[in-house]
Amino acid sequence: MRTTFHFLILTAMASAAIACHAAPNERLQQLLQEDVADRANTRGKPWDPKITARDAERAAAAREELKAGRIREAKDFYAAALIFQHGETPDNLRTANALSWLAYSMAEDKDAVPAREAGWLYAASWDRLPIALNQKQWYATQRHRDPVTFRPGDLYPQEAGAATPEDKARFSGPR
Repeated sequence: MRTTFHFLILTAMASAAIACHAAPNERLQQLLQEDVADRANTRGKPWDPKITARDAERAAAAREELKAGRIREAKDFYAAALIFQHGETPDNLRTANALSWLAYSMAEDKDAVPAREAGWLYAASWDRLPIALNQKQWYATQRHRDPVTFRPGDLYPQEAGAATPEDKARFSGPR
């Protein structure tokens, strides 16, 4: 699976390198809208397992867009990253991390909201990966969730000194 992951990321990087402000990928933007809609008004409510199933379907569709080289704009890399961020596997989280970094790297103004959102997603996807592997997070973006209400609780433990204060500020998300 790791070879497939590296191939997908290299394909995405090549697509980004040759992109000259292509139009956003409509399919991917639709998948992102569905992802956001699934999460609207879920705070404080029991988690619907159907959302997890739809997350897997969206990740499969995003993976197809990636394989086909149809992800070229920072907006699309961000959309795909967010979709993979909601996946359940370490490979999904690795993919989210790489794609969010590409979205962040493509932004000209690192202080603009799109770049800051991509930067935050980079940190959040990085933090979810060690948590999934029973390790400590670096950027303090992830909180325990109540399994019934899904409300956020205490932060997961953080690896001391793993991320600099400058990087924590850099990837803190929109202000």
